[in-house]
Amino acid sequence: KLAVIMLLAMLGCQSAVAQFGLRRTVQIDYSTSPQNFTISQACVDALIALDQALEDDGGDFISDDQETALLNSIGVTFNMHDEFEAAQQFFDDRIAGYRRDMPRAVRQNIDGGRVFVQFQPLTLESGILAFAAPLDVFSFQGSSFPVFQAPRPWAIMRTGSMTINTDYLCLMLVTNEFIPTIVHEAMHALGFGSLFEDNGLNGDNIFGVRNYQFSGFALAEYRQEAQVPFASFIPLQPQILGHWDPDDPFFNQPNAALRDVMHPFAAPPGWTIFYSETTWAVFADLGYSVNGINAE
Repeated sequence: KLAVIMLLAMLGCQSAVAQFGLRRTVQIDYSTSPQNFTISQACVDALIALDQALEDDGGDFISDDQETALLNSIGVTFNMHDEFEAAQQFFDDRIAGYRRDMPRAVRQNIDGGRVFVQFQPLTLESGILAFAAPLDVFSFQGSSFPVFQAPRPWAIMRTGSMTINTDYLCLMLVTNEFIPTIVHEAMHALGFGSLFEDNGLNGDNIFGVRNYQFSGFALAEYRQEAQVPFASFIPLQPQILGHWDPDDPFFNQPNAALRDVMHPFAAPPGWTIFYSETTWAVFADLGYSVNGINAE
């Protein structure tokens, strides 16, 4: 079956009153987005044609229920700004600011992160829903707090970009995949996967395999959620290292039809995307104050 990739570029605007200071710590800037998007016959026909071509080769990526939903949605208009605000709410609810123990040299040079959204046709054959990356990152190699701890590097995103494949837009909206995709890509722009190395969060295990090895908030959450109390690392997607390992039994649960939002592939039809505490705890390791993890 065709695996629809949520991100394939990982080495990897609207003002609002913020929860932290006068601005949001994380702002998804969708000022380039149209207010509304109407599901067109052409978009649905193209998706169904690709699905039928894949079926002829022994695979498909749209379920019968999804095909019916697409056909029934022709002419339906979605409020795009509402969709983006729903994605923004995830970050407003969890990201409360920056860590208090962050070096002053870092805090003085950051004032919130803004993710700029753009739309571009990337073709259906690419299998890419969207991709994202940091643009402007403030890096600091100095000391940490408390002073007796070994220094760690800091790399905090100040601006990032997100590109949405317009060829898949009608599918994402009709199947309720659009909001999870926006959250997924915004997390990449903030540093998930893209800034792990810069922040010293990755390391090699005894077999020389590189994974998320930082002994911090995320590893503590993973030990508890995945019920692996002695885990020394969190497995990452092999070689790419931009997502969680797609075969990890916690981040991908076929028996429960559950898949973490930072799994590399979109959830199959009928599955539910969940937002693990391990995933949110990554941002505590990256330098943010996260409600429910390390926020005071």
